[in-house]
Amino acid sequence: MSLDSLVSRGGRSLRTLASWAFLVSACCFLAACSGDGPSEEAGQEAATVYQIRAEIQALPIPDRASPELMVRHEAVDDWTDPTGTVVGMDAMTMPFPLESEAVADGFAAGDLVEMTVEVDWDGPRPVLVTGLEALPEGTELRMRAAQPSTATESQKSDPPEMPAPSQEGGS
Repeated sequence: MSLDSLVSRGGRSLRTLASWAFLVSACCFLAACSGDGPSEEAGQEAATVYQIRAEIQALPIPDRASPELMVRHEAVDDWTDPTGTVVGMDAMTMPFPLESEAVADGFAAGDLVEMTVEVDWDGPRPVLVTGLEALPEGTELRMRAAQPSTATESQKSDPPEMPAPSQEGGS
C-alpha cells in the first residue's frame, strides 16, 4: 500500500492525528519556555543545595557535552537520597557534573575549593556543581566517613523542649 493511497483512504484521520500531535508538542514547548519554573502549589520542591569542601583532582575535558570535575571531597553528613532519607555521603574521590565548563575557569588540579552542589532528583541533571570558590591557603580537608543524623527535619529545626522551672523553694 502506497503512502498516496493511505492518505486518500484515511487522509482525514492522519491529518487529525498530525494536528493533535502538533498541538500537544506546541503546548509542551510553550510550557517549557514559559520561565515560570516549578511552582510550590504543584508540589514540586526546589533543589537541595550543598556546600562541599574538596580538592580538584582533574579539570573537565574541553568541549565535552557533559563536563565533569574530578574531586576528592569531604563527607556530606546531611546528603539525602531520592526518597528524601538522610543517608550521608562518605569522603571520596569522584566526578561531579558541572553546570558548564566556565564554572571551573581559573582553577587547577590541586586547588582546594568549596563547591556549590545543587541536587534535584527529579531534574534532568540530578546532581550539578553550579559554583566553585577557592578555600583559604592552609585549609585542611577532613576525610572521614559520613555521620548522617537520624533526626527528622522537624527535630533539626525545633529546639528541644526544656522542663518548666520548679516552683518549690529550697531551704
